[in-house]
This record gives sequence, C-alpha cells and structure tokens, in this order.
Amino acid sequence: MKQVLFGGAMSVCVSVLITACGLLAYDRLVVRPAQVIGVVDVAEIYRLKEAEFAALLTRGNSDADRQ
Repeated sequence: MKQVLFGGAMSVCVSVLITACGLLAYDRLVVRPAQVIGVVDVAEIYRLKEAEFAALLTRGNSDADRQ
C-alpha cells in the first residue's frame, strides 16, 4: 500500500515539476518578449525633422556655399 501511495505521489510531483518548467519556459520565451514595447517620442522626431527642413530652406545656394 505504501509503495502505491509513494508511486502516486512521485507521479504527481513529476507532473507538477514538468508543468512548472513548461510554464516558466512559456513565460520567458513567449509572453515576456511580446510585452516589450518600444516608445517613440513623436514630438521630438517632429521637432528634429522641422529643424532639418528649416536648415534646408535657409542654407546658401551659391557655388561657394555648396563647396
């Protein structure tokens, strides 16, 4: 009787351990990478592009300025 209980308890422990390892692997390999979200500061990009455009409009157009 004790061997049957020990075998059943061992089977349950192995099943729990395998399930826990599977859930840990799923969390580390699937869920966490999907939660990483990049943040883009649109206002800063707009200001940089606006400054680029203003510099393009105000630069000199003579041959000496181009060199």
